[in-house]
Amino acid sequence: MKTFIGVSAIILCTSFAAHAQDRFDARVCVELAKAIVAKDVVTLTDKQYTAMNRYAFCEAKSSSSGATLDVAYKAFSLGGTYSDEEKNKLCTTSASDLGFSEFDYRTAIQYFSEALPTIDKCLTAANAGWNVNYQAIQKDAVSLGVSHSAETGGIIHGIDIISSGDFSCSGVPENTAFPFTVLPTKPLTMTCIRKPTKTMVAGVEVTSSNDATVNLRFASGPLPITLKGYSGSVWDKLSLDIQKVQQATTTANDRMNAYSQALIRWAGGEAEAQAGTNKATCPEGQYVAGVQGIDTDGGRFCVSCISHVKIFCRPLPRP
Repeated sequence: MKTFIGVSAIILCTSFAAHAQDRFDARVCVELAKAIVAKDVVTLTDKQYTAMNRYAFCEAKSSSSGATLDVAYKAFSLGGTYSDEEKNKLCTTSASDLGFSEFDYRTAIQYFSEALPTIDKCLTAANAGWNVNYQAIQKDAVSLGVSHSAETGGIIHGIDIISSGDFSCSGVPENTAFPFTVLPTKPLTMTCIRKPTKTMVAGVEVTSSNDATVNLRFASGPLPITLKGYSGSVWDKLSLDIQKVQQATTTANDRMNAYSQALIRWAGGEAEAQAGTNKATCPEGQYVAGVQGIDTDGGRFCVSCISHVKIFCRPLPRP
């Protein structure tokens, strides 16, 4: 383990009022929870999201504080439109009747539960006046500021970075020694970068990165935050390429449909082109919308008269 000033790309806390030890804004922890796990909630199915609501309102309350759960509810956007009657029905209805499986339930519990320990520690830090401001620069790069809301500042005993990968930070004052007093007007500011690993597999470049845990050692207690690693694969790369092709195909189909509908719904004026021979063409940029035979022999049968036609031309729709 190496000790250095750093931050995880999942810290997302905003400023709150001075004297936060008396009254603080829990929204800083809502944003933190969103950054850690709730950002991935879009990957859940509707059934798994229903299962998460069931677990959050009916079972999680027995193992976590009300403040922690309230932050988690907001972070995951759970139960915002539920009445008390609907919540009670949710807790008394069987999983099968709600339509989710045991696998759905376990998946939902994992997503929800992973956020709770960090929310607990975030509330403790926020209550002590700490403020961590984060902005993502890229997938593996973040900008960070750590400050304290009290006029006299707060003491930070150190920040530990625990990672087996390449993760470094710049912008920290040289010869910084801990314990260190952090003031609201003089925060610690830095840029932290994680270098992913790139390997070639079957001729395809695959990018991956290890977990990185940042342990903020405040006097009020530690706030360990884990930046989840990611692991690519050949199949991931091929899947991404397929998605790009599918998107391009969809775009082309949409444009083709738009052209087709434009031809069908066209309501402009027509230009006529009459031929005295067996050939008739529309001007450039127009297409043949109709053909009318011209009677030149008073209704009698005349083979040579068939060549005399009139065509109707319409402008091609613009992209």
